[in-house]
Amino acid sequence: MKKLITIAAALVLCLSVSARAESSRRSTSVSGSHADKLLLGIDGSFGLPIGNYADVNGVGGGVLLTAEYPIIEQLAATARIGFNYQLDKSPVAGTDVHVHSVPVLLGAKYYLMPDHQGIFGAAEIGMFDLMSSVSSGGTSGSSNDVKFGGGIGLGWQMKQWNARVNLHAQDFGNFSTMAKGGSYLAPLHDWDKKLPADVKGLKLRIQSSNVLEAEIRALGGIPQKMAFSEVYQALQTGVVDGTENPTDQLAVDATI
Repeated sequence: MKKLITIAAALVLCLSVSARAESSRRSTSVSGSHADKLLLGIDGSFGLPIGNYADVNGVGGGVLLTAEYPIIEQLAATARIGFNYQLDKSPVAGTDVHVHSVPVLLGAKYYLMPDHQGIFGAAEIGMFDLMSSVSSGGTSGSSNDVKFGGGIGLGWQMKQWNARVNLHAQDFGNFSTMAKGGSYLAPLHDWDKKLPADVKGLKLRIQSSNVLEAEIRALGGIPQKMAFSEVYQALQTGVVDGTENPTDQLAVDATI
């Protein structure tokens, strides 16, 4: 178990290296139309055991922390870690058994539609810490076994929400389970431009403000005064490379 937790921590650390939370006296953000985003979220799932996994488990559910990073237009790398709880099963009268699990999974999602929306397929492999328990007649026993497994899934993404159906083998060749669930993904950072020097030469939309115009020029950017209602089309057509706006306004308008 300690070894599994150590590996999981290393995976989370690796995924978080490129992300950085920043704060400043004035909360502003620059966002681009093709921004690379590390998305963090939570999966909730309902598990229906099948095959020989159903012999030792009732139905169950789980919660997983998930990370997603776009690689190309329709492909994203994923990582998930969490806990799956299963209700007891009584294969014989007076005996209760179950196998809980801690999955640590790496995988990929492929979207059939642009902008990482709509129908997607998913595949992942990794390790499962299987925690078995048997109780009968007032006595009980338990064991932990780390097994190699994986699965495939099909789902639908709508903005930051998704739902999907997965088929997982928690121990290749042995345990299988059907799970369906949904998750919410939130961007950890909105753009890969982190330093003032990175703004040089970029066309940035600003509201009508001489102060903002001087600020962007001082950073080496090219300010473009534009109404907020025109920003989305301007980003899509390349008229501007990004926009300067308070983060709360960007959060309210999901199209940017």
